[in-house]
Amino acid sequence: MSATRSRLTTLSAFLSVALIAASAACVPTGPTVDEYRAKSPTLAKADRERVLRIGVQDQLPLMSEHDQATDKWTGFEVQIATLLAHQLGFTRPESYQFIRLTTEKRISALQSGEVHLVVADFTVTDERRKLVRFAGPYFLTTPEIMIRRTDQDKIKTIDQLKQVKVCTTGGSTSAEVLTKYGVPHSLLAKGAECAEGVRNGTYDAHCTDDVAIAGRVHRFPEFAKVDMPFSDTEPLGVGLPLDDPYLEGLVAHYLKKQLDLGDRSQWQAAYDANLQVVLGPKQQPPLFPGYPVLRDHDDDQRR
Repeated sequence: MSATRSRLTTLSAFLSVALIAASAACVPTGPTVDEYRAKSPTLAKADRERVLRIGVQDQLPLMSEHDQATDKWTGFEVQIATLLAHQLGFTRPESYQFIRLTTEKRISALQSGEVHLVVADFTVTDERRKLVRFAGPYFLTTPEIMIRRTDQDKIKTIDQLKQVKVCTTGGSTSAEVLTKYGVPHSLLAKGAECAEGVRNGTYDAHCTDDVAIAGRVHRFPEFAKVDMPFSDTEPLGVGLPLDDPYLEGLVAHYLKKQLDLGDRSQWQAAYDANLQVVLGPKQQPPLFPGYPVLRDHDDDQRR
């Protein structure tokens, strides 16, 4: 064998070893989706009951609405909830169920097992993390004020807000914001009740997050939004039982897959179909750090 041929043979062997090593380095490691699913007590219960119960709101325009006449659910959060149900293995329409929840009942419904997860305009906070788990965020919003359009010249500042009748929902971060800024307020069970109270004059202003107000202002022209300098950003997350880190990891994994797809994602399609008309172009926000990196079937197919 010539010296040149020997060097080529050695180089070829070296490259082969390098390619094998590089390929091995690209193979995803760590726990799999199937392993996490098998360990989730919440999904084990849902499998036994043959239904995944998802807590949602039913009167939040463009986010989550139920039409009693047709029994159809629509909105951005409904599409996100449906996406997660399918990803978790509940693909038939009868295999997942939407459960109406008030703002105040979201945590207790998870704790009691009435629902398996919550997709209901649920802001992630440190205090709530002591009671339930969250995967996300899947959306970012801010607290604002909704008033009657005829009152736009009367309610522009926080000081003016303190002089009128304000309502919000019990158990909400909006109530915490009003308390923080010293704004007296009444607590109601549902945002729709606050909106009706503003409409009929019982209240002058409704404090809730920007996305909820945007939907109602879009649907009902008698309302207007006031941008108050509250300066709080509220990340919306999927609420999960406190004792189930495996379901948290799975839901975060599926949200991350949507994030990786970018403009081709179902998240983007859901946003564009429901919220772009009122909020303009937006993209899915990055997830909180610290979620596990899971391997799934897509990783195996790419190997």
